[in-house]
Amino acid sequence: MVSYHGYWNYQDLIQSYDLEDKRRFPPKEKYDKNTVYGYICDSPQFSIFKHLLKTANLEKNADHPQFNSTLFICDDKTLFQLYGETFFMNMDRDTALNIVKFHMLNRMIGKKTLLYNKGCLVQTKRESSQITIDVLTNEKGENKIHINQQAFIVSDEIKRSNGLIYIIDNLLVPENF
Repeated sequence: MVSYHGYWNYQDLIQSYDLEDKRRFPPKEKYDKNTVYGYICDSPQFSIFKHLLKTANLEKNADHPQFNSTLFICDDKTLFQLYGETFFMNMDRDTALNIVKFHMLNRMIGKKTLLYNKGCLVQTKRESSQITIDVLTNEKGENKIHINQQAFIVSDEIKRSNGLIYIIDNLLVPENF
């Protein structure tokens, strides 16, 4: 940091740090509040799934206007009870990518369409993998949508500008995982 003239000047002492880094504030995350990713970020009960999206490096995809997909998500309370915190905190990128892509369908599929088809196979965004969607009727005559014999949909469809979200009661895990 010595100048050519043999003495210090003010420009030699200035470092090119960003003020947010210098003050140790994390940079603010920018996302559209009306997208699938915006819904996950604004809802505190989906912080684990938000972590999975970030680990898989898919948060920008879920925030993109042309996402046009269906996403199945599970809340934190259920995931903590079933798997514990260390399962998700120690997850590598490839594992998170496989799990998140297994929760994404290639297109938007509404609840009426899911209920109309009593059973179907649907392609996921994970390469060469499909999930089965079955409609089961309970004793009260209510229809419940069962996904891959692992989880039930527990909410109505949540419409966002770039896709649909369904809240499910379990994590969907690929068959050869």
